[in-house]
This record gives sequence, C-alpha cells and structure tokens, in this order.
Amino acid sequence: MKSDGKNKNGNAWAIKITIISFVLSACISFLSDVDSDHIVVTLILLSLLIVASILFDGIGIAATSCKTEQFDDVDKQTYGLKTALKLVENNEKVSNVCNDVIGDTFGIVSGECSVAIVVKLLEIFPSASQKLLTILVSAIIGAITIGGKAFLKESAITNSKEFIMLVARVLAIFDKEERNVRKTVRIQSKITRLQEKIYTKEQYEIRQISNRKPKSSVQNVCGKPRIERKSDGKRQNRA
Repeated sequence: MKSDGKNKNGNAWAIKITIISFVLSACISFLSDVDSDHIVVTLILLSLLIVASILFDGIGIAATSCKTEQFDDVDKQTYGLKTALKLVENNEKVSNVCNDVIGDTFGIVSGECSVAIVVKLLEIFPSASQKLLTILVSAIIGAITIGGKAFLKESAITNSKEFIMLVARVLAIFDKEERNVRKTVRIQSKITRLQEKIYTKEQYEIRQISNRKPKSSVQNVCGKPRIERKSDGKRQNRA
C-alpha cells in the first residue's frame, strides 16, 4: 500500500512538472519571438536566461547539499527559516525544478535566441558565413553558461546554508506565517534600538552631571564668598 501511494505521488509530480515545463517553455518562447527582429532585445533576453539558468542551477545544488541539521543553531523566530527547512526537506523536488525543468527550458529557449541572433547578424553582415556564425554564437553561449554553473557550483556546495537562507527569505514573502515572523522581528528590533537610545541618553546625562565644575572653589572651602568676607571685615574695623 505504501509503495502504491509513493508511485501515485511520483506520477502526480511528474504530471505537474510536465505541465509546468510546457507552460514555461511556451511563455518564454513567446517572449523571445515577440521582439526577435530587435537584436538588442534578443541579447538582453538571452543574458537574462543565462543568468537565471546559472542561479537556479546553484539553488538546486545547494538544496541537495544542505542538511536540516545545519539550521539547529538558528533562532526559531528567524525570518525565512521555515521556508528554508521546507526547501531542504523537499530537496529532490527543488533540484528537479531548478536543474531539470528551468535549466532545460532556459537552455532550449537560449538556443532559439541564438538562432535569432545569427539570422539578424547575417542581415547586418551578408557576406559572413552562416555556419561560422552559428558555431561562434553557440560556443559563446555554451561557454558562458557552463562556466557560470561551474563557478557557482563550488560556492553553492560550500555555503549551502547561506544560499538556501537567501532564497528562503525571498520566497517567504508569499508565506503568511513568515511575514508575521518578520513583523515580530522588526518590532523587537525597534524596541531594542529605542532602549539603546534611552540608555545612551541617560549615560550622557550622568556624565554631564559628573563633569560639571562648582561655581566657586572658595565657597566650598570657606563657606562664604570672598566678597562677603571683605565686606564683613571692613564693617568690623569701622566698628
């Protein structure tokens, strides 16, 4: 019975991923075809796709490398902690979405963008070789994508906890409980800052009072101002 339940869940997840991949590919392909006549727009879209592909690949690697035990020393009231634990607990699904679905989809659309760029370059430089341009553009896109993923992979594995917490803080915006935690943390920080200001002000006032000098040193020693003593002496002599 348990194996049947797991199979059903796996099949349902596969169906969901297939639908998501189809919708995502259709939307991005539509965006790439809208302004395919403008090479600048195509280059910007291609750059965004490459950067997103690298980032999502790093997220998937960090999710599979991170363990829930790494968050034992984190305060339970930390904003994003709940979402981070969910990402780590469901690391297989996170890796599937980030590395396979988004990575493959962006790779396919990047190929379409490269074709559009080659066509546009041939219009600008008619004498250029189509085969040479296709190889050159594909090589540049592949080198940047693979090199970026390799560069981010080591950082994602070494700093998987920080990487997941950063992603979790972004995703936590859509979680009501996480938003309440953030409000609580903000209120506590404001109270702490206010207490620090009050304490600093009190310390300043105490230092000012302690550093205050007496008006006359003669008053403290003799008990009377010098002027009063002189006037008393004259009066006594005259008398």
